[in-house]
Amino acid sequence: MSYPRILDALARLHADVRFREAFLADAEGTLRALGLPEETARALARVDRTSLSYVFRIVDHHRRARVSEHLGWFDLARRPDLGRVLARYLADVPPQWLNRDEAIQFCLHVEATATDPPYLRDLARYERLRIEIAWGLGGTASRVEAFAYPVLDLLAQMHLPGWPEAAPRETRIEIKKVPSIPAVITREPR
Repeated sequence: MSYPRILDALARLHADVRFREAFLADAEGTLRALGLPEETARALARVDRTSLSYVFRIVDHHRRARVSEHLGWFDLARRPDLGRVLARYLADVPPQWLNRDEAIQFCLHVEATATDPPYLRDLARYERLRIEIAWGLGGTASRVEAFAYPVLDLLAQMHLPGWPEAAPRETRIEIKKVPSIPAVITREPR
């Protein structure tokens, strides 16, 4: 009878950062709150914390890799302050099935929460639109969007460490789907 609850507990340890934290603070109490029998909760609570921490780091690394696969500027070595953004994202947003969906959700999270640098929201919105249109999720094959910052110029500088300096400059960018493959062509329309 407790097998589905055990699976639920294991899935939540895998996917829910806040549940992990509660588990590490009070494993038996957290597991009992899921309705697990006392004996089962005690057995799961005895799992080695070092091993669990290792597994949690692997899970989080996997999600981080799924985001960076689609966002070239998402590089913790070049921009370590993104670690705080990532930690909040991992805690607030459940894992997505597809890599592209993980990147889209990360961009949506950044659009809703980021404050520094000031152009980060524009950068995330551009990347989200680019991915959505490339995969046919944007509802259109071509789109022109306005941004407060020169997003394409900023992206060209992202190979350097840190955040490039940029003054606000109203910029329009056309994002056009390439037929038959998940790709786009972008340009500033004349």
